Amino acid sequence: MNSRRGSDKPPALFLTRMFTIKIRTSSSRGTRHSRKSSGQSLVEFTLMLPILLMMLSGLIEFGFLLNYYLDIIDAARETARFAANDDPIRLDTTGQPVDKNPGFYDRGQDLAKQSLSSSSDDRIQWPEFIPEAVDCSSINGDVVLSAFSLIGNTVGARYPLSEGENGVSMCGKYYSKLTTAEVNNILSGSVIPNSGFVLVEIYYDYDYILGLPWITAVVPGPLTLYAYSIMPNTQVEPTPTPPPGGTVTICHLAPPPVGTVNLIVGDPAIAAHLGHGDYLGTC
Repeated sequence: MNSRRGSDKPPALFLTRMFTIKIRTSSSRGTRHSRKSSGQSLVEFTLMLPILLMMLSGLIEFGFLLNYYLDIIDAARETARFAANDDPIRLDTTGQPVDKNPGFYDRGQDLAKQSLSSSSDDRIQWPEFIPEAVDCSSINGDVVLSAFSLIGNTVGARYPLSEGENGVSMCGKYYSKLTTAEVNNILSGSVIPNSGFVLVEIYYDYDYILGLPWITAVVPGPLTLYAYSIMPNTQVEPTPTPPPGGTVTICHLAPPPVGTVNLIVGDPAIAAHLGHGDYLGTC
């Protein structure tokens, strides 16, 4: 009577097929969404990768620079410790007072070069002996030495007097950064006895190791690194100043043929004598 009844499918089988179709449809949509997200992440990573590489290379370059800077700090300290026991104002041979003892500055500059080589594990190699300034063409930097005689908390004399505020430069590329006025400002307000000290300044022109264009475009090279160190030196320490109305012995540097002369001067004249190259104490 009902011809279609024989073709009807069981309800359970019908629901199973419908559920299978729905699962397959949801799985296909999830796969397409996952592929789309993966592609988007890959594009974002590709866009960010150059920026990350720039930042990483900048950190690496800065690490190299910091390492070199620490090397010149160590070299300046070691040179100053050595120069603290040397005499910048008396000749090695005769012990006579001079405005500039060449041996003091030569030894200090040679030690600075050796210290730079040892502290940097030979990354910085400067020729140890420079008979002429023209040989400095192979040196990417400079070494500057100065000596100070202090009366109280004021600089009484800066040696060598002939170099003024410049100090003695090894190659003539750089000169002292610390002026006498700046030293006086540092000492202002302090209570210290009469003393002397040496100042060692090292300059180093740092050439980029990586040298990548996105670094040099922002900060052109070479970069000049600078470090200094100060150590006491008794050789330039003045004798105690006399009380008001008292006298003191001065080594007066008279022009040739007179040479050096011991003078006894009063307190008001001390500053004037020190100003043009005389020394406290006997010649």
